[in-house]
Amino acid sequence: MDAIATSLGMSKKTIYQLYPSKKDLLKSVLADLQSGIEREMEEIVFRTDLPFREKWIQAVECNVRQYSRFGPAFVDDLRDSDAEIFSLLDGFRTGLVRRCFAVLAKEGVGEGVFRTDIDPRFLSEVYLAIVQAILNPHTLVRLEMPPADAYREVVRLLLDGILAKPAPPGPAAT
Repeated sequence: MDAIATSLGMSKKTIYQLYPSKKDLLKSVLADLQSGIEREMEEIVFRTDLPFREKWIQAVECNVRQYSRFGPAFVDDLRDSDAEIFSLLDGFRTGLVRRCFAVLAKEGVGEGVFRTDIDPRFLSEVYLAIVQAILNPHTLVRLEMPPADAYREVVRLLLDGILAKPAPPGPAAT
């Protein structure tokens, strides 16, 4: 709090009048960050002047930037030290990904970029589940991969699949 007060040019007493606890200060900082992130994502996703592919790339890069802002250690500390704030942050992230990717998935299916036999809502939930599973601190440490690289790999896997060659037409493998 001393460093924050000094950098702001005010007393700790003034800060504590505005934010009665460090937790209140952290909530305020996170709310401000979330507002900016949400605004940036929605500006990309709801643009009508961009072709789908460009919109997709910009949305992915926006997510990469956001995931890179917080290192795995910060998220892990938050999860362990303050379940309430972690829950708020995770809920925001989940809601934003679900809402924005659902819009992109529907648009991608509608334009024939994504397979038309896949429900965009299902695609959105699969994407969210993969992101949540891979972009958690323990998985990133185990993979020895920074969040930005892991996120790009998730997107590449979803878009390119895992097959080296396209499967021949016919019934799906069981």
